[in-house]
Amino acid sequence: MKRSFALVLAAMFTLSLLAFARPVAAAISQTTITMRVSGCEGCTIIPATTPADSTEIYNGPRTKVKNGFASFVVPTAMTTGMYFAIEAAWKSEINAEPLIVFQYKGATAGGTVSKADAKSYKKASPCWSGTSASTAEIAVTVRRVWMPAFPPKDGARTQVPLAWVAPTQNALAPFWPVIKGVLAVQDSVECAV
Repeated sequence: MKRSFALVLAAMFTLSLLAFARPVAAAISQTTITMRVSGCEGCTIIPATTPADSTEIYNGPRTKVKNGFASFVVPTAMTTGMYFAIEAAWKSEINAEPLIVFQYKGATAGGTVSKADAKSYKKASPCWSGTSASTAEIAVTVRRVWMPAFPPKDGARTQVPLAWVAPTQNALAPFWPVIKGVLAVQDSVECAV
């Protein structure tokens, strides 16, 4: 009888410990994004997500383009509506942050966009439709365009990165105005998710 009572007490003690144990957090799904970047060796790319309700702002790792590639590991759930800022490896004096365009308004997904085409569009979206996969590859073309420098100095001009994915992908709304194909912002970007 004493032995049975001891076993019952031990079982109850073990169950009470399990009841108060902290649940193990589920592993957060990650996606490795590899960008193949042409025309911007040494540039820095920064992934970010700003939901419209701004509850979970995500600023990803700053990654420098080396040998034509930049890779990031980001939470998979944050890829929908993700956008990518691009900082030039050269001196570029503007008062906004250039972004990589996923789709120019009017460009067909899967199509090719030349520099002349990019410069002809009036609106673009940097908002990636995202992925549920553990890996994603995105090809990015970067070319330089001349613009007025900021702050203005006697008509000074500066070269700004004009960056877009190739081939074009379906992007999320909204589409923002571009100048010479360049999409640059001063604030965070809220993509329609």
